[in-house]
Amino acid sequence: MNRKIRRDESYYRLSSFLSQVGGIEVKAIQKIKKSTVYLVKTSNQKLILKKHSNKGNVLKQWGFFEKVNSPFINSFSHFPNGKLYLEEDEGVWTIAAYIIGEKLHYKNEQDRIKAVYCLKQFHKTARNIHVNSRYLNTTPYLHRWYHRFHLFKETKPIFEAYNYRELYTDIVKTTTLHLKRITQFPWQIYEEDAKHKGLWIHGDVAGHNFINNNNQHTTLIDFDLLQNTAPLYDYIQLGQRFLPYLNWDINKLLAYEMIAQQDQKAWLNAICIPVDMMREWLHFLKRNKNDNPISELVRMQDSWEKRQYFFNDMKIMLK
Repeated sequence: MNRKIRRDESYYRLSSFLSQVGGIEVKAIQKIKKSTVYLVKTSNQKLILKKHSNKGNVLKQWGFFEKVNSPFINSFSHFPNGKLYLEEDEGVWTIAAYIIGEKLHYKNEQDRIKAVYCLKQFHKTARNIHVNSRYLNTTPYLHRWYHRFHLFKETKPIFEAYNYRELYTDIVKTTTLHLKRITQFPWQIYEEDAKHKGLWIHGDVAGHNFINNNNQHTTLIDFDLLQNTAPLYDYIQLGQRFLPYLNWDINKLLAYEMIAQQDQKAWLNAICIPVDMMREWLHFLKRNKNDNPISELVRMQDSWEKRQYFFNDMKIMLK
């Protein structure tokens, strides 16, 4: 009962804030994700309300959205009183249209096809767009992988404590090898070219960020990881997300024709770097700080063994 009262009070305060500062007359409000994402109903529409901790990131997204117009992009909307965002002590609020539909599931072939098509349409539109440089992350995108690898190596004691040291060693060895191999490709040129041409990536191509509506049209949502850099990075991540559902078959992956022939070797070599596995492991540890990780380690071991098929095919293909 007390929890319900606190929740009702919280919703009332938020509704009052939206009305007074944003001009939104709220009829109903429903929490979707923790205290950061809500479904808001007014008298004539549904909106997604989101709280951001980084104002600069919001301004970057607005800078992008104001220069792009695409049915494949779910942009922010202005508040009824014309404001781009609302500020309070705890963060910055934005709104976007609520899309009725279903998220994509990469286990389904048709959903994989829709994701590739939608992402390609996004990249066709997200070009020649330049925003205020002070809102841009100037760190080379590749450095994220090195940083994630560093964080992963700090978890070595967990692998040792649960007798998974061999798995840890294999992952580190493979990552080190392929990080060295990708240095043969001109990543700096890719990124400088993208900045010059105003090219962008979505940054998080998980299936839940693609919404397929009742008319079978797919739209990208949630641009928090939007970045002015080479589109190739989106396809590296998408390839890694597809492969578990393709039995790690390299030829099935190539059939989706995600990238140009001249970039194929760089793309495949980068896919070999298991940053996706490290991401999931680090997210697991963050979400489950006090839980026994054995079930996640078992899952990682199984996934790693299946991934060897892809590594073996890569050795043959790139000889």
